[in-house]
Amino acid sequence: LSDVGWTLIWATGLGLIAVARLNISTRPARNTHLAPIGVTTSSVPRPAPPETAPQVTATAPLAASQATSASVQTPAASSTRRHRTLGSSRLAAASRAAFRDYRRNRVLWALLVVVPVLFVALAAAQTATTPMPVTLLNGSREFTIMHSLRQIHAGEMASIASALLAGVAGLFVVTGSADGDRRLVLAGYRPREVLTAHLGVIAGAAVVVTAVSLAVSAVFSSPQHWIEYAGADLLIALTYAMIGVLLGPLVGRLGGLYLLLLLSMVDVGFGQTVMFKPVPSTWGAFLPARGAGHLLLDGAFTSSFEQYGQLLLALAWLAALTAAAALTFRHQTGAKRSRHTNTAPTAFHPGRNRTFASISGR
Repeated sequence: LSDVGWTLIWATGLGLIAVARLNISTRPARNTHLAPIGVTTSSVPRPAPPETAPQVTATAPLAASQATSASVQTPAASSTRRHRTLGSSRLAAASRAAFRDYRRNRVLWALLVVVPVLFVALAAAQTATTPMPVTLLNGSREFTIMHSLRQIHAGEMASIASALLAGVAGLFVVTGSADGDRRLVLAGYRPREVLTAHLGVIAGAAVVVTAVSLAVSAVFSSPQHWIEYAGADLLIALTYAMIGVLLGPLVGRLGGLYLLLLLSMVDVGFGQTVMFKPVPSTWGAFLPARGAGHLLLDGAFTSSFEQYGQLLLALAWLAALTAAAALTFRHQTGAKRSRHTNTAPTAFHPGRNRTFASISGR
């Protein structure tokens, strides 16, 4: 078969599979609750009526609060200690449930592990070993070295994979639990507690994807300063994870995914690379990965760390994006609290059978 023949076979086969899958997913389900033929609805036993909730007068909460305040006098120190314990219990429960929810999504785990292996290994294996000039800055001395294009490409693909997949993890974690997060805030959780639980899971995903990407790229290239190199790659992953958290509430999952694909490729793949010329492009200085990109080059080709200004720039980008993501997340979840409730939120009690997962509907 020619190329046209194989193309037609693939297009036709995938089209048939898509149509069959769509037909299965849209087929109406059989109603198993219909009465058998010959049996009237009057002969079918009806379910018992639900128990009516006791009527609570408007003065009951006020009377209960007055009785509680009159009978119990809590010292300020004890109240502060109880609030701290309550907050730590809520945070621990939220963190466990957030990790459990992320663990159920096997596709995201495959993205974190399988995609970097294929992405970095195939890109590096297909790249020639042609020497390329790289201009570096060591203190006040600028010098140029010749380095293999394959090794440069392997390091760059590892950074792009870390940025993209960490951003996707942040995007999917936040958008996948938006409704549950609102219910948690209505139930008494603070938005920062819910966000902190999500950020712990997202940071763990960033560490995993960075470790896998670096392990694959190490087969083709070996940096001079491993600590600086790995730290720079992790800073890129965390920065784009916060971009994913920020984009989720603003543009949704699909729009955020397209923007992450575009921004990670333009920023890390073109703005901070030395594959096309000895120094990164000047317009890349306005993009989030500039400081970490310089640290990456310094760790790859020099044995000493002197890029303190670039480290501060990378940390400033990370802090600014984290603050913006926190404000956006708080607006998404915290605004619902004051809009739909007229009373104080229900306090969280670890002993009650009302966990993070049951409240969030997971």
